[in-house]
Amino acid sequence: MLYFFVLSGFIMTYVYYERNLKSVPERRAYFLARIARIVPLYYIALAFGILGLVYKGIETYSTSHVVASALAKFLFIHSFFPTIVIDPPWANATWTLSVEFVFYLAFPFCIGGIVRSSTKSAWLQMSIAVALAACLAPLAKAFTIDSFGKTIYYHGVYVYPGFFWAGMVLERLRREYSFQLEKIGTPLFYSGVIGLLSIRALNLTLGFEHLARTLVACVFILGVFYAKGIPGNVVRSRGLVLLGEASYALDLLHGPVRTAFEI
Repeated sequence: MLYFFVLSGFIMTYVYYERNLKSVPERRAYFLARIARIVPLYYIALAFGILGLVYKGIETYSTSHVVASALAKFLFIHSFFPTIVIDPPWANATWTLSVEFVFYLAFPFCIGGIVRSSTKSAWLQMSIAVALAACLAPLAKAFTIDSFGKTIYYHGVYVYPGFFWAGMVLERLRREYSFQLEKIGTPLFYSGVIGLLSIRALNLTLGFEHLARTLVACVFILGVFYAKGIPGNVVRSRGLVLLGEASYALDLLHGPVRTAFEI
């Protein structure tokens, strides 16, 4: 999901870069578009998750905990309370949409500063974003009481601002250096693929892992954007594009649907 958050920041900035999100009509249209895109599917995932929870052991949890979990998930705020994402374990993948929803709320108020930034300021912002991506997870882990024996901190919204910010600034810098990037798109693509495959094998500590994933995500995104020849034809093929458009829905629904059908 770390790569997805960088990609989300990049795509959102790409789409809205030249729009005036300062105006009330534009912001209204923006929020309506975000709601239409995520809310219906999100509540379908929650419905399947509740169905599975009810029939597979809701009695093992206190009523207050179940109600708090359901209410927080219904309101998209459960990433602020990671323990109720982990336990009771229903519709867990929806924590990513809770994180994404916070980003959507902040986006119209942040994009202007990135779009209007100078090149020097954009590089400074990228440096800060990457530093945040590397530092926030270890800090969150250090201050988390992990009584469930799981990585609860990982589900917290406070871990991910750096990833979204890096993706947003990446689009600003891409526009600045588009001519140069056109010439090295394919090498960037292969470098990104190698980076993606190598990170797990490197066994990095948490901070360095997040640092590496952020940088590799940036390289890979630019590689996909500018790749030519066979790599470019493959990543832009109709089948992969459709799979990419469906991938988040599949990730969101596969767990709750599987649980429901196991009843």
